[in-house]
Amino acid sequence: MSFNTELVTFRRGHADAGAGGEGGEPTLPVSRRYETLGSEPGRGGGGNNNNNNDVFSDSDLLLSADTFHALRRRTCCGVDVTWLVDRLPPSWLLWWKRQTPGRKRAYTLGFYASLLAAFILLVVLPINGAVKASAAARAAELASRPSPPPPPSPPEPPAPPPSPPPPPPPPPPPPSPPPPSPPPPSPPPPMPVGLLCGYTGLRLPDLIRPLHYDLSLDLYFNPHPAADAAAGGGAGGSGAGGGRRRLAAPGDEEEQEELEELGELEELGELEGGLAEAAGWRRRRGLRQAGKGGSGDGTEGADNAPPAAANGDDTSGGGGGGSSSGAGKTGTGADAGSKAAAGGDAGADTGGSSAAAAGGADSRTGAGAGTAGGGGGGGGADLPAPPSDADFVSDLGPEYVLGRVNISVLLSFDTTCVVLHGVGMKVDSAQFHYQGAVWRGTVTQPSDPKTAAALQQLVIKFATPLPRTQLPDGLSAANASAAAGGAAAALEAAAGHLSLRFAYTLEDGLDGLYKSTFKDKSGDTHAIVSTQFESIAARKAFPCFDEPQLKATFKLTVTTPASTPALAVLSNTDVRDTSPVPPTDPGDPTGAAASAAAARTRTLFHTSPRMSTYLLVLVAGPLAGTSTTCAVPAPGKAVKVSVWATPDKAGQLGVALAVGCSALSTYTAAFATAYPLPKLDLVGLPNFAAGAMENWGCITFRESALLVDPAADDVSTVLWIATVVSHEISHQWFGNLVTMSDWTELWLNEGFASYLETLAAAAYRPEFDYWALSASEMTSAALGYDVLRSNHPLSRTARPIASLPDIDNMFDPISYEKGGSVLRMLRAYLSGDKLGAGDELSMRRSRQLLLWDALAQRAHAEVADSSGGAAAAIDAGDADADAGAPQRLSRTARTLLAHLKKKKPPPPPPLAPPPQVPAPPQADKGSAAKPDTAAAAAGSGGGGGGHAEPPPHEADLHAAVPPSPPGQGAAKGSGTAPVPAPAPAPNTTTSSPAPAASNTNSTVAVPSPAPPSNSTATAPSPAPAPAPVPAPGPSNDTTAAAGASPAPVLGAYPPSPAPPQPSPPAKRVASPPSPPPPRAPKPPAFDPNKDLAADPLFAALRKFLKQYAYGSVTAADLWGSLSASLSLPISSWMQAWTYTPNYPVLFVSLAAAPPGPFASIVPASPGGLAAAGTSPPPPPHPNAPPAKHQTAGTSSDQTGSAGEGDGDGADPSPGLPPPPPPPAVVPPPGGYLNLRQASVTGQPCNRSDPASPRWWVPMSLRLPTAASMKWAAFSTCTAAVPLTAELLTGGDSSASGSSSTTGDSAANSTSGSSSSSSGSLQPPRYVLVNPGRYGYYRVNYSQPLWEGLAAAAADPEAVPAVDLAGALDDSWQLNKLNMLGPTTFMGLTQALGARLLPEYEPWSVALSALYAWQRLLDTAALLPPGGAADATAEPARDLAPGAYYGECGRRLGAYSRDYLTGPLLANVSLPPSPAGPGAAPAPGGRGLNFSVAAAAALDGARLQVRLLRPLALTEAAGHMVSALAPPGAAATALRSLTQLEPFRSALYLLDMATEEQQAPAAAAAPAGSPLHADVRGAVYRVAVMSGAPLTYSAVKAMYEQSTDATERSRLLHALAQAPDLARIQRTLAYSLDPHVRLQDIGGLLAAVGFRGGEAHKRTWDFVFNRTSDLLRRYGSGPDAVSSASYSLGRTLKELAKLFVSPGRVDELLAWSARWPGLMDSGLEEVARESTARNRAWLAGPARQLCEWLKQRVP
Repeated sequence: MSFNTELVTFRRGHADAGAGGEGGEPTLPVSRRYETLGSEPGRGGGGNNNNNNDVFSDSDLLLSADTFHALRRRTCCGVDVTWLVDRLPPSWLLWWKRQTPGRKRAYTLGFYASLLAAFILLVVLPINGAVKASAAARAAELASRPSPPPPPSPPEPPAPPPSPPPPPPPPPPPPSPPPPSPPPPSPPPPMPVGLLCGYTGLRLPDLIRPLHYDLSLDLYFNPHPAADAAAGGGAGGSGAGGGRRRLAAPGDEEEQEELEELGELEELGELEGGLAEAAGWRRRRGLRQAGKGGSGDGTEGADNAPPAAANGDDTSGGGGGGSSSGAGKTGTGADAGSKAAAGGDAGADTGGSSAAAAGGADSRTGAGAGTAGGGGGGGGADLPAPPSDADFVSDLGPEYVLGRVNISVLLSFDTTCVVLHGVGMKVDSAQFHYQGAVWRGTVTQPSDPKTAAALQQLVIKFATPLPRTQLPDGLSAANASAAAGGAAAALEAAAGHLSLRFAYTLEDGLDGLYKSTFKDKSGDTHAIVSTQFESIAARKAFPCFDEPQLKATFKLTVTTPASTPALAVLSNTDVRDTSPVPPTDPGDPTGAAASAAAARTRTLFHTSPRMSTYLLVLVAGPLAGTSTTCAVPAPGKAVKVSVWATPDKAGQLGVALAVGCSALSTYTAAFATAYPLPKLDLVGLPNFAAGAMENWGCITFRESALLVDPAADDVSTVLWIATVVSHEISHQWFGNLVTMSDWTELWLNEGFASYLETLAAAAYRPEFDYWALSASEMTSAALGYDVLRSNHPLSRTARPIASLPDIDNMFDPISYEKGGSVLRMLRAYLSGDKLGAGDELSMRRSRQLLLWDALAQRAHAEVADSSGGAAAAIDAGDADADAGAPQRLSRTARTLLAHLKKKKPPPPPPLAPPPQVPAPPQADKGSAAKPDTAAAAAGSGGGGGGHAEPPPHEADLHAAVPPSPPGQGAAKGSGTAPVPAPAPAPNTTTSSPAPAASNTNSTVAVPSPAPPSNSTATAPSPAPAPAPVPAPGPSNDTTAAAGASPAPVLGAYPPSPAPPQPSPPAKRVASPPSPPPPRAPKPPAFDPNKDLAADPLFAALRKFLKQYAYGSVTAADLWGSLSASLSLPISSWMQAWTYTPNYPVLFVSLAAAPPGPFASIVPASPGGLAAAGTSPPPPPHPNAPPAKHQTAGTSSDQTGSAGEGDGDGADPSPGLPPPPPPPAVVPPPGGYLNLRQASVTGQPCNRSDPASPRWWVPMSLRLPTAASMKWAAFSTCTAAVPLTAELLTGGDSSASGSSSTTGDSAANSTSGSSSSSSGSLQPPRYVLVNPGRYGYYRVNYSQPLWEGLAAAAADPEAVPAVDLAGALDDSWQLNKLNMLGPTTFMGLTQALGARLLPEYEPWSVALSALYAWQRLLDTAALLPPGGAADATAEPARDLAPGAYYGECGRRLGAYSRDYLTGPLLANVSLPPSPAGPGAAPAPGGRGLNFSVAAAAALDGARLQVRLLRPLALTEAAGHMVSALAPPGAAATALRSLTQLEPFRSALYLLDMATEEQQAPAAAAAPAGSPLHADVRGAVYRVAVMSGAPLTYSAVKAMYEQSTDATERSRLLHALAQAPDLARIQRTLAYSLDPHVRLQDIGGLLAAVGFRGGEAHKRTWDFVFNRTSDLLRRYGSGPDAVSSASYSLGRTLKELAKLFVSPGRVDELLAWSARWPGLMDSGLEEVARESTARNRAWLAGPARQLCEWLKQRVP
């Protein structure tokens, strides 16, 4: 019966029981269907029949398809294979049925065994191999990380008090058997011997640690090559003579080309001008920053450091290497290079090469015998012998380097490969010596050139594994850096020695070991060989382990050509021995016949301290120097400080020498740690990439950062030199003694140096007030740069380095300025009580004289214009003078008259007038200009010492009438008053005379264009050094009354944006009064340079330096050490500042209640350590490493999470319970100052999201009635500060809770807060948050607070200059980030104009902001015509057409010209002139021009003037140009400017400068030159601006002929301001000319590109098309791209932030892909984010600005 037709019958009972069928039938599965057959109706006997013996019908017993398949189902390993069985051939099935059961079982087992074997081979073994490889890689990665230092031992508990003797103890119980000791831990599995053979990581693992380098370098070069062989070495050839008259000679192609463009030879004396860069380059820690205001202050732009950021970067070199103080190899102690250590050093020198000598290899000759090894060196004899030295260097050319290095290393495992760094060199003769055995290896590199260039590594392969070095007990490779004395000697004795020979061509460059040339005054060319190893260039000079944490000692031997005079050879340590090398010496492989200079000299240096490879230095060349021995305080010892430069500049070393000695003393006292070396060299190099490099014991500089002519009185250069030298010397502690562990935490070097440089510079010249400039120079630069989401945090530990250019890009304002700003903020908070205890108002009294002079001039201008009687009454001492004043006078004039009537000081005796300089040629022969007589009027003031009252407090300066233009004053004492000049319209384009002589602080004044015929011009003579400037005498000066009426001048500028209304001329019958002598200022309670031992931060840093001396640290180590020293949760406070990018913005408002239930209530306190102890730490940061120190105050109940808010006062998480209702409290009388923090990128703070940005913010504030700041630190998203009665009235916060108030101080405050008769208090009209700009955050006030601040900002006593600068900086940057409208910033600029004081900080911020807007509008003007349909629609979603932004840029330039820089140049009040003993100083003049008071004693106020002068003149010229034409316009469009100031004076002074350069004594720079050093850069820039014929060529010729580094920098950056497109193209092409030094290429491109508009576009077109030509200047080898990455790549990355078109970004990325290694890995992210941000500003805030300007400027 077939299985398919068989009927199977069931009885119901059988089915229910599950039994088998009758007759022994097999058991079959039963389905649910068959379980219910008996109960179904109509089936087998009826539905209710329950008889179990009934048999169903056949149809009910047929099997279903599922049941049938289950019966024949076949499985294999649990898998249904029935489908496979059905497809087998029938013969196979038949064969299988015929097999016996035994055979079936055997076949089945074999099949399963085959499956198992295949699974093992194909699955298990590959997975096992992958796991082992991953474990090995993980082990290598863990070994590469620096080992954490052991945690500090817990403090011993205090001894318990004595207690009574205890009773006798009971008898001891019987001893119990000791417990079994745990088994010792099993050793880790050994690492594979070939682990490093295929290593491809960027960072070397710590499996091999170097201890000592014995390095020998043979330098083959000609130190005095022929002049024609180095055309681009230095100052250039003779050029065209430099003079303008010689430039016009026939045959000069450039001049003839310019003349043909204009076709007017007769106008050469009139049409000379130039385009001034509207932004200039401000000083930024090693680079001048484009876009931050044009300083023109002497040391220009990128010459001081590699150009990096348009918003700022120092680039004076970073990093640092700690070291162990010269531990010798034989353990003789610290080798400081002294004679006492000579014996120990000798032992070190011999001991270091003992192992090499045992194997037959000499570290100096490298002629080791590979077969001399013992039992460990198998396979070495099979390698071929290395070639001779002559054959080895035969293909390198005439100038090359041949070297040998013997490295003492510790191996932590057996290995057949050693990986170290090396690039661009030939390497062979690899040998490893250990315990008498020698291994010979082969040196290989990756075969792929791109991989080799990306890694820059060498792999040395040995035939047999090198054994692991056996270390003495208690020592390990991990603590090698901390070993000293005997431990260091024991480590050295146990180390193996790796020796290599290498050679490479010596070329011009900027990193590694490179050659640079220069020309002396006679035109002879000389060569210098020097090094620049930071960050990753030591590998270009010798094979090494080039990682900052892999420290070692160095013994250097250098062989150089003999020269007469002898070459100066300098390194980190003193010279130990110098000896001649015979021509047949093995160190001279080519022999005497093959060398141009057969005689050679070998110089051996003492062993260095333990330090990183990037700190090694070598300088060899014809240098001259000066030295002195500096006495430093204990614990330091006397240090020999030397300054070196080329022989022609030996007289410019005095300032650097003085700064060096001062800085060593300052830092030794501050850190209580001695400088470990006996000498310190400061070397100025003619070609240097960075601003300076902090090599231990031998610091290298650019010449412009070290040298200054002592006769030049160049205050800006002195400021710069003091800052840079102090910065580098601070690295001797923070960077060299203690070094960061990895480049991702570079800020541990550069951040400290950026902050500490101010400490030493302020100690050198306290009158310069460096601390006052630190906010704008450091904090503002960092805040402006750190605004992109793509920016890295301070510690980039969560985002490892992806490429070698990423390391170079760590040298940015974040590592420098942000690091220093965070330290500045922490120090201010820890010392907050000291900052606040000093009366801040009295600390600002030094500005009161300047304010008084401004008020007096304005009051008397009103009096003279209205009535002469009142002024005459003042002079006569009439008590009713106030009554005689007209009622229309402003409150300022009435208040002053009331104050002056009390006592009239006698006038000082008249003094002789200052000498005048020759006048420029007349502009119009038909008319003569009449000079201004305001100087005589200003010189009549005087005052005695009888005044005891200070000048009155003036709160409404903004409401006073504008001052009169210069030229309307009268000379006191003269019988008649001259007729004043008429006031012109504000936008006049008529010609004007040179600046008036009213600038009484000048010894040399630029005269009027048309001097009277009877005036005698005398040449000025050098004034003795601190002699005061004589005040102008009476009106008997013949030049004051002769000549015709002058042309209209740009004067009478209003301080507000309302259209100016010129006042009618009136006679002057009185001169402004002299102010009373100033009240003696109260000495501040806190001096940042004093009491450092009691300063909390410096006290903790002293312990930090001692704990980690000669080691490497991380940020966690730093904060942990400070936390332990101060018992404060500093590690928790600083986590977000360290590991989170960007910074917070505080949104500040006044309200009657806190912002929400989760807002923390933070009472204001004086600050200091006591208050810091109560500040709760924030929650742990997700990117922070585990804490290594247990500190006080870090318990879990102090996280402060209960007070958090999500930004709007609501709890966004429904799972959190609502907070309990707060207890009923009495609200403070002034309400609450509500605070909310959010990231500057716009990301809000959310309490329920741990990943949202949130910082611990040490917020400071000052109310209008308070004399000092208060502190309120919080770490929540929202917070509220109660405005108590004590805060509102300026009382002591310690009296909190007292409800009594005086009411009077609040009622009379300038904030407008008032008290009623009952004494109730009102909230203030404004609040200063972050006064002094100590905090690293921005403040965005509510609109009422912004308006109140703008109204009060006109009063310098209410809002100091630093706080006004902070408000200006915050408002324009928030506008740039689309967080604030432009009207707030413009309102603050109106208040700045109303002050009319020479305040450098706020003016520099305001002018920088205007320039940043201008260049972005100019760039947007190149957009295509198609934009938004309605350019004025709001809200704007699309960009407007390019023409719309172009017209807006023109209006912005006109507004800035008419209402800011124009009034500043004409009406700014200058400091009073110094007077003799017993006499009050004479009032200062008004206005700024190119005349500088060089002989005046320099103080804070005069320093502000001298810094502001070049900035204001350059910006004023730039605004005048912007109002007429954008960058790239034809020069003919600017012809009218050449007859206006300041262009006319600049052109005249440029003529004088060219004549001086042609004079025989031009190099002496006579002190009597009318072109002062302060304004030289401004003169050159302004002169080049107009595009007048021959001006560009004159500046270019002066550049090529000059030998002064600072002067060359000024001239080169002036060329970048050429206005027309043709000269822009010529300037860009000039970067390829050999006359432009390699160090200046990036700066020149940046100076052109950062102008924006057409200049920016043409710069990128030039880079895209001429990249190969640019890179060719950086070298010919494979590492040329790597060399250009630091100085050129970073500059181009910053230039990319100005793009407004996504298409240009795509072009940039395509170009970058063609040149790998030049740009860093984050280029695309930065470029796209910056472009999107620029477009967002143009679509939103820019349109608001344009509409605002349209209403005010036609």
